[in-house]
Amino acid sequence: MARHLFLHNGVGYEGELALYRGAHVGASRAQAQADLPGLRPGFLYSVSDCGETRIMDDEVAVHRYMHSHPDAVVSIVPLRH
Repeated sequence: MARHLFLHNGVGYEGELALYRGAHVGASRAQAQADLPGLRPGFLYSVSDCGETRIMDDEVAVHRYMHSHPDAVVSIVPLRH
C-alpha cells in the first residue's frame, strides 16, 4: 500500500487530510508530493536540485541521488500525521 506524502513549508504530511488540517492548504499547493510504499517513517528527506524538490524516505536512495547529482541540497523534514 502506498502512502501519499506531501511537503509544505518544511514539514511533511501523510495524506491530503493531514496537509489540510496542518497547513490549511490543498494538495495542489504542496511544494512536493510522492507516493511511497512501506511503513510510515518518522521523518523524510527533502532533496532539491535545479528548482525541483523530491521527497524520499530511503537513506540509500538519497545517497545514490547525491552521488549522481552532487549539487543537490538535502534536508531532513519532520513528518506530521
